[in-house]
Amino acid sequence: MTYRIALPAMLAIFGTPAIADITADEVWANQSALLDALGISLNANISRTDNFVFFENVSVSYAFPMSFGTFHMTAPPMTMVEETDGTVTIITPKTMDYDAVADFDGSFGMVMTLDMTV
Repeated sequence: MTYRIALPAMLAIFGTPAIADITADEVWANQSALLDALGISLNANISRTDNFVFFENVSVSYAFPMSFGTFHMTAPPMTMVEETDGTVTIITPKTMDYDAVADFDGSFGMVMTLDMTV
């Protein structure tokens, strides 16, 4: 019985710091994989300076099933900072503007702008 909890306890004590290490590239890849699983395409111009990763021209696109239409949204730029403790901090502007365009098979469409202040 003691052996059943010994291995999980050792992994919890010694393995935790290794589990916490993540890079900005991994955060972006995880977010992309999640959206990709939903059929949503995530794009951005990515540049790196030291431990700062900059994301410009961020956009998401989605094609509705059965050629019903498309959705496209642009998002504000963001910066990910790879911290020395193995975490990633995401920095966004205080005011964020999202522009979205939905086109439903050319017969109906809409344009939206969402302004958010943090």
